Amino acid sequence: MSRARGPRLARRGGTMPPRCCPLTLWRTRAPSEIAKSDVTALAGAVAATAILHERRWPAARAGDPAAAAAVAIDRIRHHGPEGPLADLVMGNLLVLAHRDGDPTAGVVLSHALRALSRSRPGHGELARIARAWTARSGRAARPRRGRRA
Repeated sequence: MSRARGPRLARRGGTMPPRCCPLTLWRTRAPSEIAKSDVTALAGAVAATAILHERRWPAARAGDPAAAAAVAIDRIRHHGPEGPLADLVMGNLLVLAHRDGDPTAGVVLSHALRALSRSRPGHGELARIARAWTARSGRAARPRRGRRA
């Protein structure tokens, strides 16, 4: 008798959530929904990459939080938070946030998710994930104040 070797069923709900590409974790799952094995897979994917003409990428990929934040902020500012390179850069920040506990990485991820949610208004989960990254980074979202007279 042969047994199927498919994924085990989750204890609650009866089915496993579909596995996604590790590079999309930053925009598809809240920080609490990301397993250590997911971070390990993502770190491996990031380590195997190069970004041409980005001199800070080797340092960012090696775990330098300042370089990682600078690359990500430049990416968001000049090209937006979408596309494969954005997934790579934000995935690197996710690794730093989870593995090293870097709070700046969470803040930048939250910023990128908010920018992404503005370009995809029908995707409310992006705002939820952004709030989770903000809370995880230890910064409470402050309401905007008007200018003083």
